[in-house]
This record gives sequence, C-alpha cells and structure tokens, in this order.
Amino acid sequence: MGFLRVLFFLLIGYYLLKIIGRLAAPFMANYAARKSQDIFRRAYEHQKSNASATQRVGEVIIEKPAAAQKKNSKPVGEYIAFEEIE
Repeated sequence: MGFLRVLFFLLIGYYLLKIIGRLAAPFMANYAARKSQDIFRRAYEHQKSNASATQRVGEVIIEKPAAAQKKNSKPVGEYIAFEEIE
C-alpha cells in the first residue's frame, strides 16, 4: 500500500509541475527576451559612444590588415632516406 501511495504522490507532483511549467513558461520567455534586449542595447550604446568620441564627422579611417609574417625558409631538420631491407 505504501508503494502505491508514493507512486500516486509522484504522479500528482509530476502533473502539477507540468501545469505550473506551462503557465510560467511565457513569463520566463518574456523575462529572458527583455534581459537579452537590455544587454544588446547597452552594448550598442557603449559601442556607439566609443565610436563617436574618437571619430569626427566626415573623417575617413582606413584600416589595413596586419602585415603577414614571413615564414622561415630554413629547413627545420634533416631529410633521411630510408630503404627497406628484405
């Protein structure tokens, strides 16, 4: 009888959590959307304020990629030819 009672309470608890989850999911999704929107807005404003502080209106900036480093043409080791012995 104790096993059936535990099983009954587990099933009731599962279904209650399922119902509460379905009711709370929209609120949690809205909260997450608002928080991410705030984070992106702050990042955009921060980037915009940094760009406007360093650049004047009409100023043109040309950014060149960093020069590629030359590879060392010296051989790293010796080449050894192996022969098969039968």
